[in-house]
Amino acid sequence: MFVGHYGVSFAAKSADRDIPLWLLFVAAQAVDILWAILVLVGVENIRIVPGFTASVPIDFEFIGYSHSLLAVFVWACVAFVAMKSFEGSLGSTRAALLIALVVLSHWPLDLIVHRPDLPLYDAEYRMGMSLWDYPVASFLVETGLLLAGLACYLRSTRPVVRGGRYGMPVLVAAMLLIQLSLTLGPAIRSPALVALGALALYVGFAAVAYSLEQQRV
Repeated sequence: MFVGHYGVSFAAKSADRDIPLWLLFVAAQAVDILWAILVLVGVENIRIVPGFTASVPIDFEFIGYSHSLLAVFVWACVAFVAMKSFEGSLGSTRAALLIALVVLSHWPLDLIVHRPDLPLYDAEYRMGMSLWDYPVASFLVETGLLLAGLACYLRSTRPVVRGGRYGMPVLVAAMLLIQLSLTLGPAIRSPALVALGALALYVGFAAVAYSLEQQRV
């Protein structure tokens, strides 16, 4: 799953307005950020296989350190401890728990779309519901999650400048267009380029969210 993860970020922001939206964006994709880094350094392995699924041409050969259920739980705990190190409301138990839950949400959402390549631990007992084999359905699920989260966010905030009214909806529309282009476009043949492209999108979305959030309160 890609843009659907950001629906959790928007919804979490509506639950705790003291947590920056950009940080929630990073939390939602923390597992994939780690995955991209591990692919680049050769610790985890993927193959680009056009047609491997109808939506994503990637065979996730080994992603146990980033995407196993045990690993994601560990990363969520790390996020909780890291948040508790901050002072003030950002370091509150409520904020730390919410960030940890956003990190943890990555696994069940991925479970919906992945083929059986998500391990429970290391590389064992792989699971997946294979919605990526049905591109229209998977796109609609991700769109629904993202729009539901956006609706929660827009209801709990208000614009302070004119651009604040349209900025987030435009960002979400851009996310959906990128999701569609990745599904319909040609496969990138290099695993390293896939990982670098993913990192660029994660950082870019967080940066744009930081800028747009200043326009709403």
